[in-house]
Amino acid sequence: MRSRRILTALGLSVALSTGLVACSGGDSTGSDGADGVNPQATEEQTDWVNNPVGNATPQESPASVDPDGEVFPVDEKFPEITDVEAAGDILAVRTGPFLHVGTVDQLRAGEATALQISAKCGDVTATGETFVLACPTARDGGNSGEIFLIDAHSPALDTVRTALQPFVAAAVTTDGTVIGGSPESDNVTVFAPDETTSSTEVNTGGGVNQVIALPRTGDSDLPDAVVASDMATTRVTGVDLKETRTGGALRAGVGVSRIAPGENTTMLVADNIGDSLRIYNNLDVIRLHQSVPIGPHPWDVAWDATTNTAWVTTLGDNKVSSYSLKTGVPILEQQRQTVADAQSLAVLGDGSLAIGSASGLGLQIIRPN
Repeated sequence: MRSRRILTALGLSVALSTGLVACSGGDSTGSDGADGVNPQATEEQTDWVNNPVGNATPQESPASVDPDGEVFPVDEKFPEITDVEAAGDILAVRTGPFLHVGTVDQLRAGEATALQISAKCGDVTATGETFVLACPTARDGGNSGEIFLIDAHSPALDTVRTALQPFVAAAVTTDGTVIGGSPESDNVTVFAPDETTSSTEVNTGGGVNQVIALPRTGDSDLPDAVVASDMATTRVTGVDLKETRTGGALRAGVGVSRIAPGENTTMLVADNIGDSLRIYNNLDVIRLHQSVPIGPHPWDVAWDATTNTAWVTTLGDNKVSSYSLKTGVPILEQQRQTVADAQSLAVLGDGSLAIGSASGLGLQIIRPN
C-alpha cells in the first residue's frame, strides 16, 4: 500500500487570519495591541478570540400550527426525518436506517426506493443528479469509511469510494472529484474522478461536520470551490482542489448549523446561535458578502434557482423564509409556516420546498406561489 500523503498549505492561524481579513478587506499586518489582539483585526476575528463559541445544536420547536402545503409520512416505522436533499425533482429523505429516494408522488404513495444504510452515516449532499452519502464504517465490517455516489434516477449503493477515514461528510464536484471528511480527523480525503480509493489528504485545521461543493458558472478553468465546516469552532475552511492544499478559512458567525451551495461559488450559512443568515463568496478566497438578522434559531438553508433566493428554516417560530440577494443586504420576500422541528430543507427543481420534521410529523411539501 502506498504511503499516506498529507498536503497542507499555511498553518491554521495564518489561514484564519487570511480568510478573516479577506472578509473585511483589511490588512493582516500590524503589531499587537496591549491586549494581545491585532488592532487591525476585524470585529469577527476579535470576537472569536475573546468569546469562542460554536457547537450549535437544534433547539426544540414549539408545536406547529397550520403548516402550509401538505404533510405526509414517509416511513411509518421510523417517522422522524433527519435529512432531506434534492436533485432536480428527486428527493432523498433519511429516516432511521433508510434513505428513501424518489419523487414527491412516489414518496407520498410509499413507492420510493428505500436504501438500507447505517444509522451512523452522515447527511446527504447533491450535485447535479447525484446524491452523496458518507458512512464511517464499511458494510463488510472493515476499517475503511465509505462514500456512496447514488444516481437519483437509478438509486443504488453500488458506486463507492473507500479510504481509512470514518467519513460522515462528503460531496462530489461537477467533474467527479469526491471529497470526504469526519469530525474525528483534521484532514479531508480527496478522490480524483473515477478513483475508488485514495490516500491524498488536505488539512482543514479541525474536524469536519459538513462538506459542500460550490459549482462555478461561466467560463472558468478552475475546479469547483469546496468548503468544509467545523461546528465545534463554527469555522469554514476552503479546499483548494487545483493545488491540492488548504484554502482560506474563517469563522462563520457564532454558531454555524448548516451550509449550502448557492449560485457560482456562493455559500449560504445558517448561524443558529447568532440568529442570522450569512452569505459568503468563494471565487478565490472565502469572503463574507452579506448577512442579515432573521428569526429565532435558524437551522437548515437551501438555494432556490427558480427565484434566485435563499430559503432558511427557523426552529424557534416554525417558519421558512426566503431572502433575495440582489441588494447589499438580503431582503425578506416570503414566509411560510412549517412543521415543528424543521431541521431539514431542500428545494426541488420547480421551486417546491421539501421540509422534514425531526420529531416525526412527516415530510412537508410547499408548492411555489
